[in-house]
Amino acid sequence: MKKGQTEIVGLVIIVLLISMGFLFMVSFFFGREDAQNVFVRQGLAISTLEAVIKANPSETNILTKENGCTYGQETIPPLSEFIEACITDDQSFFSNLCSYNDICEFTTLQINKLLNKTIQRYWQKDYYFRVLNDQEGNNLDLIVSTLPLNAVICPGNQDSSGPYHLETKSGSIITLELNICS
Repeated sequence: MKKGQTEIVGLVIIVLLISMGFLFMVSFFFGREDAQNVFVRQGLAISTLEAVIKANPSETNILTKENGCTYGQETIPPLSEFIEACITDDQSFFSNLCSYNDICEFTTLQINKLLNKTIQRYWQKDYYFRVLNDQEGNNLDLIVSTLPLNAVICPGNQDSSGPYHLETKSGSIITLELNICS
């Protein structure tokens, strides 16, 4: 091989190595940004789920004496207790259901109002929230969704809170999950 050909082959190899290094660097920086965005969106799902179960239904102005609604105790419990009453079918949770057919209807309405005020209004995202009544996630008991026909699969990507286990007063475990469609 002549000296000129050797130099050209060496130059081509150097250009290929530089190109591969540049492509690796670009893919590393773009992949890192996506991971940060996913982390932020999953944090949104987790913190929203925790806020929902700690929320008080009286804050939505539905459970008030002016609306003909009464609750059998002095203080109104958080939504987590309403979810538990729905799962255990405890219809005595209210002394008056404010014209709602059952506790699950009332609980679904409350969760839907809270999620619509936050995820849909401010983030403009669809979501689904589901409650499973065993640790394996087999028995679906309650679902709140903005997806068609209460679907539990987002049409594109989704960010999940992951399973959130909540212990009931009877000692059983119910699983909550909030998924936000990207």
